[in-house]
Amino acid sequence: MKALYLLVGLTASYAAQAQSSWYDSFSDSSLHQNPQWTGDTAAFSHTSNGVLRLSDSAGGTSSIYTISDISQHGHWSGWLALDFNPSTSNYADIILCESPTGEAYRLRVGGNAQDRIELLHVKPGIETVLSASIPGLLGNTSINLGWSVERHKDSAWVVEVNLDSLGWQTIIQIPDSSVFASAQFGIECHYTKTRADKFYFDDISVVGEPFVDTIPPALIAYEWIDRKSVRLKLSESCYADSGLVVDQFGVNWQLLFTSNREVTLYRDLAADDGTYHINLNTIKDLEGNPIGAHDFELERHPRGSLQVTEIMSDVDPPVEIEREYIELQNRTSGPLNLQGWSIFINQNQIELPDTNLLPNGYLVISDGPLEGAINTNRASFLNRTSGIIKVKDDWAETIDFVQYENSWHSTNWKAGGGWSLEKDVANSSCSEPLKWSSSRSSSGGTPGRANLPEGSRKEILNEIQSIQFHADSLHIIFDLRVETVSLHSNIDTLIGAPIDFNRRTWRFTWPEDGRWELSAEDCLGRELDTSFITIEALDSAVPQVWVTEICPNTMTDRPDFIEIENRGQTAFRLGDLRFGKWDAKTGIEQLYLLEPKNQIVLPNEVIVMAEYHSKSMFAEYPKANTRSVLSSEMPFSPSSSGGVCITTKDGKLIDAVAWSNDDYGDLEEREGKTLTRKSNGKWSISAARYNFGTPGWHEQNTSAESGLKFDNLAFYTNDEIHPLKIHIPEEWSGSRLTITLRNKAGIELGKLHNSMVVIGFETIVWFGVLNGETLPTGQYLIELIVEDKDGYREVYHQGCLLIQK
Repeated sequence: MKALYLLVGLTASYAAQAQSSWYDSFSDSSLHQNPQWTGDTAAFSHTSNGVLRLSDSAGGTSSIYTISDISQHGHWSGWLALDFNPSTSNYADIILCESPTGEAYRLRVGGNAQDRIELLHVKPGIETVLSASIPGLLGNTSINLGWSVERHKDSAWVVEVNLDSLGWQTIIQIPDSSVFASAQFGIECHYTKTRADKFYFDDISVVGEPFVDTIPPALIAYEWIDRKSVRLKLSESCYADSGLVVDQFGVNWQLLFTSNREVTLYRDLAADDGTYHINLNTIKDLEGNPIGAHDFELERHPRGSLQVTEIMSDVDPPVEIEREYIELQNRTSGPLNLQGWSIFINQNQIELPDTNLLPNGYLVISDGPLEGAINTNRASFLNRTSGIIKVKDDWAETIDFVQYENSWHSTNWKAGGGWSLEKDVANSSCSEPLKWSSSRSSSGGTPGRANLPEGSRKEILNEIQSIQFHADSLHIIFDLRVETVSLHSNIDTLIGAPIDFNRRTWRFTWPEDGRWELSAEDCLGRELDTSFITIEALDSAVPQVWVTEICPNTMTDRPDFIEIENRGQTAFRLGDLRFGKWDAKTGIEQLYLLEPKNQIVLPNEVIVMAEYHSKSMFAEYPKANTRSVLSSEMPFSPSSSGGVCITTKDGKLIDAVAWSNDDYGDLEEREGKTLTRKSNGKWSISAARYNFGTPGWHEQNTSAESGLKFDNLAFYTNDEIHPLKIHIPEEWSGSRLTITLRNKAGIELGKLHNSMVVIGFETIVWFGVLNGETLPTGQYLIELIVEDKDGYREVYHQGCLLIQK
């Protein structure tokens, strides 16, 4: 910046002293006035008859200058004599006009082997001959030359000379459109020692018009350094009136000159991809011409452009492959330059090679020799059971994020080692775990080749996994990728912000107490269940929490679980409870803190604690209403007889209950059958048909806000006696109802009813048939969208289980 300000000061000084015409006959025998010359003035003297003469005693180069602003249109003339034949070592330059940066037009007399006069356009370090006289013009043993140079308004140059007083002749005519502001005129002599006093000059006249620069500086190029700064390269020297510029969004950018032709713009917050229209009029060239507004497009690598597509974290016992590895694939339509890219495995960074990865090309990173892979020479760099893998680009931005778990394997025996986890890149599910499964390759994996995934057998537990209160915010955690989330009340709307890469955790500034409706869409544009959330200060009273269902006699591949329910009228924080074993004789045995401790439990909401990974749970049970189930890890497994208790965090007992196989009554086959607790505290066999149990779902509480009810959520195909039943409430009369069927991943399969008009209370039955075809067994999601006459819409989701006889 200092250098630039000095340059501006010099320009202002030239402008203040510049002349539109001037003449020097050197008759006053002075170089210090009329006009004033600067430079190597000591190397020059005046003859007795008023001629300027070079008077040096050694070889070298001597130059003198005087202020002159004429460059756009003018006439330069004078006389010179050389008492020798000019050569490449001995010659004279008449500097017609020169800018402060060293750009100039020069008339060169000699300086070449052709004995000719040349017109040159000079820039620092570059000399361009625009035109030259015929060779041999300066072939005499001495030179006596009258010279005249004219630049016409059309920018054409004309050079005439009068050699040895034989008459004027035109030697150069050349068009040239370049123009710049001149600061000075000059004389420059190049000479050896024997020619150091044989240059003569006289009668220099300059008349014309200065260049008036009305052309704004140009933006030659720009480069984004990161999301907060962009570097600009300008066509000429510039300065700035202000240190701030503004874009179309009203965001201020600070500017800083790193040189007189380069400036960097900075903003406080990271910029998203897009086009930024920035008014740069505060940046001006040295003549005050503003650069104007320009667009700056920011387009970085999209998320998922380089994806983790295969993970071999456990090779023991090996099938065929004996090395751990991670497979990456370019999922874009063009090559990816990986210079500066890296992957992070937990906290360990591995730099990727500087290479161009072709579209759909693979890059495999291994812990040892593996054909086609890059050997990291790191022993066992992947955790066997779980871990976090991040792919980061050259800006250290996360491009892919995978938090893998061994439970993603399709079968338990493949989870035991030797088989890779492979991603089904064609799976459009919004849930990341549903895209991963065990490899079905006979070698245990497909490193560097097209994947062969078996297909996931997991289920989405529930769309809203957790609602958590923090000191200054509310977090809503989903079980799948969500694109938009908002909370609506009668007086306000709050827009959530995602705070994780996979857009599962959304943050809201702390909302006012009251009733808020949640609105959200997943990555496929599907509306999630309309959920009313009561946001209020947590009650200091002891929560009313009950243990409501258990599975003490589990079947193989079916998880044990314990279900508890908030039967109070206020919300409480899960971390304010303790859960433990209980005995009627000895009392509390041991207490555990349930996680996540910041999770809140709203009135009538249910917590299901499963023995192992909860995403496997609803492959065996009908999926609960997606807004009523919250999850927590079960600290211990229930046995065929025992007891549990719930206390406050200071140990005050809230609920305690025991059970035994006697609670099954005379039923001999107890395996897989759950016990449900009645309002009187007694246990009975779950009323669910086929004894599948109802974890996370109570029929009497289903959609309590709307009166919507479901029967027979686990049912056989074409069971005319006990089909799935949807009881439509009478208050929906006159509204239009659309019922959509989706698979376990949330992808639409078809519509059971499309915009039907509800007429009073009615019951809709479904036999597991869609478009005339019987569906395979498994989990399905029923979506109901009801729209009243005013256009108000509500969305409800309910899972069901189609089972095989």
